Amino acid sequence: MSRILLHICCGPCAIYPVSALRSENFTVRGFFYNPHIQPYQEFEKRLKTLQAFAESADLPLILRADYDPETFFRQVAFRETNRCLYCYSVRLNAAAALAKKSRFEAFTTTLLYSKRQKHELVVSIAEEISRKHGIAFLYRDFRSGWREGQQRAKALGMYRQQYCGCIYSEMERFRKKTVTSELHRSDSDRELEPCGVHVDENGDWFHHGNRIFRPEILEALYAKLDQLPAGQFILSDFKGCCLLDVADTPFIVSRVDLERDNSGTERIIIRLKNISRAEVLDAGTLATGRGNVLYCRVLGGRFWARFSRPAYYQLAEFVREDDTGQSFYIELNGSRFSIGMKVDG
Repeated sequence: MSRILLHICCGPCAIYPVSALRSENFTVRGFFYNPHIQPYQEFEKRLKTLQAFAESADLPLILRADYDPETFFRQVAFRETNRCLYCYSVRLNAAAALAKKSRFEAFTTTLLYSKRQKHELVVSIAEEISRKHGIAFLYRDFRSGWREGQQRAKALGMYRQQYCGCIYSEMERFRKKTVTSELHRSDSDRELEPCGVHVDENGDWFHHGNRIFRPEILEALYAKLDQLPAGQFILSDFKGCCLLDVADTPFIVSRVDLERDNSGTERIIIRLKNISRAEVLDAGTLATGRGNVLYCRVLGGRFWARFSRPAYYQLAEFVREDDTGQSFYIELNGSRFSIGMKVDG
């Protein structure tokens, strides 16, 4: 039975990964190391919540209760928008080093569970650190158990935090509420003004008819992109927002690749047009829309993405027809993911 060191960010996020790993007959030991959490009262709440869960789940824990906000601020100063890179790296590096020293077979992390984390960035950093320390990184897309984990945490009465951990994420949470409040006020009191920006079916962006080519501008636009409950796309910042004219969806899957890690675990990597970072396909969200166009959910399930024709044919290599001949699916790591029908929105 393989021994796995599971880096744990908090109690609620540990519930499903611990259960999933044990179902694969792994012997799991938890490792709490999260020096980014602020303020200290929040740090204590999350640590005590995890300790209570670990006791109830008979989960052995290794605790590093370091609280060093000064180092965190020094490392992210003037790089606040990219702070997650440092935050993920320092925690995963500690987990890998401990796993190697303590002779675990592999390490993994509950950061792979949350739909609000930068999943692909976590995977990329973990794989690099795995090579650096010479210890296997066990990849599992725990997001499939998001709803189950949240329901169990709620039933257990666990403390469930409302932000990632650092004061920047806390600030962004309240700023987002301010923008959302403004959106609701705007919808009821006045119509949102158009941005003068159009995105066509191919995911090409135009400003007053002139195509936008510069990658840094396109990346900035995607960072400001959001979607209203009614389905309209908007560009927003803390000053306000405006309506975006979108033919279908701003997100286009441009490439599909299959990857296997050292343990044989498969994952499908998708690349989105105009976005530099790749992500792992959430196979459970595959769906066909009008005209048999293929879609999937991206960016933690927030948006629909449309498959380009080349990406569609690349994915088609993995698509199988079921025994009835009435539906299709893809199979990954022994699990079938049916391709459903897209619900607009």
